[in-house]
Order: sequence, then C-alpha cells, then structure tokens
Amino acid sequence: METADIADPLPLGNAKAQPLILLRNAIALQNYNAAVTSFELVQTTKAPGLAAGDLVALIKLIARTSSGSNPHRIAQQALEITTTASSAGLVFDAEASAALVQLWAKTGDIGAAVRAAHTAVAAGPTATGKRQIHESLVVALAQCNHPDAAAKLMTRSELPTAESYAAVIKGFAENGAIEKAVATYDKMIVAGMAPSAQSLEALIHGYAAIGRITSAHKYFDEFKKRNLKQGTEAFTGMIRVHAMRGNVGDAVDFYRRMREAGVEASAATYAHLIRAYAKQKDVAGAVRFFHKKELIKGFRFSLDMYAAMIETYASVGQLDLAWRMLGQALPATTHTGIPTKLVAPLAADAIGKHPDYVKDMLRVARIPAQQHASVLGSLVEALLNSPDARNKEHAITMYRTVSTSFPSGAPGDHAHNLELLAHASSGDLAKAILAFKAIRATGQKPDASVYLELIKGYAANGEKEAINELLTNMTADSVPPNLEVFEAALQGLGADTTRLADIGSQIADSGLVASSSLSHPNVLAAVKASGKPFLIDTL
Repeated sequence: METADIADPLPLGNAKAQPLILLRNAIALQNYNAAVTSFELVQTTKAPGLAAGDLVALIKLIARTSSGSNPHRIAQQALEITTTASSAGLVFDAEASAALVQLWAKTGDIGAAVRAAHTAVAAGPTATGKRQIHESLVVALAQCNHPDAAAKLMTRSELPTAESYAAVIKGFAENGAIEKAVATYDKMIVAGMAPSAQSLEALIHGYAAIGRITSAHKYFDEFKKRNLKQGTEAFTGMIRVHAMRGNVGDAVDFYRRMREAGVEASAATYAHLIRAYAKQKDVAGAVRFFHKKELIKGFRFSLDMYAAMIETYASVGQLDLAWRMLGQALPATTHTGIPTKLVAPLAADAIGKHPDYVKDMLRVARIPAQQHASVLGSLVEALLNSPDARNKEHAITMYRTVSTSFPSGAPGDHAHNLELLAHASSGDLAKAILAFKAIRATGQKPDASVYLELIKGYAANGEKEAINELLTNMTADSVPPNLEVFEAALQGLGADTTRLADIGSQIADSGLVASSSLSHPNVLAAVKASGKPFLIDTL
C-alpha cells in the first residue's frame, strides 16, 4: 500500500504539526527532503501510528530519488529505515523489497542488490510478489553491467515483462553487445510480446554508439510501424549516431524534426549536438547549442554538456576557455565529485608542462582556492585511469610537483589513495604500502581500487600472507567486495586449497555475479571448490 492522499490540512511548513501527517504529506507530494526529515521526526518523537504502508511508500520514494547527488548516502538512509521497520515488527511487501533492490543497483552495489532479492524471496512472497522481485533484479543486473546474468534470470521467470526485456536489451546495447541486444529483441517478438519504446530506444542508442546509421534508422522507423510515439530518447539516439559520424547537417536536421514534432530536447540531446560541431572544429556552432537551454524554462546544464564544451575548446587549442568552462561546471559537482570526463582533456594538455601551468590555469578559470586541491586530484586520477601506461608516470610527476604548493601538501580528501595508486601502478610497492598505512592512520577507509592495486603487487611477488592480511583489512574496513580483487588475490594465493574454498564461500554468499570464466577463472574455481552456488543462481 502506498500513501497517495494528502492529509488535510497540509502542514509541511508547520513544526507543530503531527510528524506522521508531515511524513504522509511529503510522500504524497514526492518531496524527498521533507519526507526524510519528517521520518526522522517520527523516530525522535516516537509518534504513534507508523504503518508498513508508510515505510513502503517512503522506500519507493527514496529509490526514485537515488539517482541524485549522493546515492550512497540515500542508500544508507534506506537501510536505516529497513532496520527501523524490522525492529518495529513491520514487514516490507514485495513491492517495497523490489524498490530496495533497485536502490542498491543505483548505488552500483550489485552484491547488495542480489542479497536483498534473496532475502525477500526467502521470506515466501506470493507468486506475483516473487515475479516482481525477480523483475526488479533483472533490471538491476542489466543496469550494473551484467546483462548476461539478467538475461539468464529473465529466462527463469514465468512471465517476463516488457520492462525486463527492455532492461536486458539496453544492458547488452550499452555494453557493446549489440548482436545480443538484437537477439533478445527478436526473442521478445517471437514470444508474441509487443516491443516497448524503451526497447527500440536502446537499440537505436546501441547502434549509435558504434556509428551504424542504417541500423539505427531501421529501429527509429520501427516506431511508426508499431504505432509508438518517437520521443526524446529516440530522436536523441538518431542525433547521436550522426554526431558520431560527424554528420552535422543530419544531426541538426533530426533536432529540427524533433522540435517540429513537439518532442522536448534533453541535456543529452544538446551534448551530442555540441560534439557533432566539435568534430568539425566549429566552436561557434557548439556554443550556440550549448546555450539553447536558455530558451527552455527550468532547463539545467548537465555535466556532460560541460564536458562536451571542454572537449570542443580543447580540440581547437582554446585551453583557457576549456578551463573556464570547468570553473562554471564545478558548482554542479559539489555532491558528486568531479567526474573524469570533465578534466580528461585538461589533464592530457598538462602533460610535460611546467608545474606552474596547472596553477596558472586554475587562476585563469577563476576557480576558488579551496577547490584547487580537488581539481588537481581529479587531474591526477584522470591520468591514472588513462589507457596509456605512460600517463601514470605523468600522474606521479604532477602529484609530486603541484601538490606541494597546497597548504595540506595533498590534493583533496583522497590524496593518499591517489598517491598509492600512482606508486602501485608504476611498480613501487614499498611507497604504495606507506601510502596505504597513511590512509588508515587518518581514519579513512581505502576503496576497492586501492586494495586491488596492492593485492596485484603482492601477487606478483608471491607474498601470500600479505594478501591474506589485505583481505582481512578489506572486510574490517567494510569495503564492498568485487570480483577483480578476489581474482587478483586468488591468482596470488595459487594452490592454497583451504583458502581457496574459504574465499569461494565468501564470494558465493556475497551476491557478486561472475560474467564469464574468461574474466574470472580463479573466482569460478574457488566457488566450485566451496561447494556452494552463486547466490544469483538460487533465485
């Protein structure tokens, strides 16, 4: 049951109002902040009358909001709510459990999503409820880059829905497996199920990503054959495919057709148009579409639009303007952090230049001094994540030379993480370990990427005890496990059969999903040695 009616009177601004009424009104209005605040008030005042339906509706609201600024914080709030519900003897129905699975998926923790689904199914829901939870997990797996596992789970479902098919098709398409996406679409048609707009949009974008214009057109035209309306995503996909090929005229023509059809453009639409002009090194054209948003009430720039403009300016050597664009984008990164795509062109440009160059550009961009360290950290991280191995050395150089100019002597909160990754990736394990100890000494919890690089280093040296110690630390630091870390650890541990079974059991119970034996052969061998199935295979 979801609370849908607004209580009378509407007291959202009245501090003396009953907390439960505040909560229900906030949920009915889909006001996330007010709902969470009201729920905390209900807990503090121990207001009577909180029902399972209130918690169900609140969890669903949080799940819908979790794609916002800080999904991990929101996920933690959801967990606290589920704990409160359990302690109060309130039981979530299948719909709320399905929402919680989706919530975990949006934070990127697929293991937690699988565990949540397993717990919900083990509670013995109705057949309809079980299908609902299965469908939610199918969508979660597809969203978290596990379309093969999503497709496998979907085939075990009694009545796969159009939403499940669309999610799997999109998952395959976004992972570059367009042939599997098309095969899933064809399977849906053979099953007698009418395709949804989302399925067709996913195929258009899948072909757009690889520049296949004719194939993208085929599925764009399929909308009319199926009597479906071509919406924002469909038109944006067509603009994207022409932008990929540098066909500015065709991209703009689809934009005009889109507007003539009364279809609203999105931030992604404009980002693709900007990149179309960037391929032609037409800065004026890119700027024109960047500012198109001013004609749309309530429209906001997206980080991808800023990234596209930074790429445009960098491609023609106007680095001062690229840096200034970064300065304009920073206020939008307050809660999310600075994504690599914003700084990658700037990091590449800074390679080999005098350390003062970066500091000068920070000032040219009028970036506040308190943000200089964070920007530098992002530049270093962009170089570390670059496929060009030579950039890792440049990252170390930039870190050492530029960071010393900051009072803290380090770029941002994750300075030691960056230092560790830089040293570990260049093979200097001793310095990487010093940075690791510095991280833990400050009370910070190293992330999975830190453990992965250290374990790789120890594996190369055959230091099994050190690997086991890191795995223990990882558990103590509550770092969500991932298969890359386990694969590296197992490779370093070799033929230690006792440890193999122990780790295999841990992996099986974690909810993690192994995509293929080619990617994680040691993980699959460990799970086999444990005698346990992957949790996903028990659903």
